[in-house]
Amino acid sequence: MEEPDPEAALQNYRKGLEFINSQENYDRLLNSGFNVILRDENLGVQGTLEVVSKKFGLN
Repeated sequence: MEEPDPEAALQNYRKGLEFINSQENYDRLLNSGFNVILRDENLGVQGTLEVVSKKFGLN
């Protein structure tokens, strides 16, 4: 299936991503009361597992 206007389709896709990933939605999730684990490239696998264990009381 070929898109008749690929540029318009790409623009529409980008607008959807901007909406979904808006600061408002980010803040809503961050302050929702759910366990949220923020990405930290410096932790590595073991560090991330430790954060998850603490958040979910798995220690």
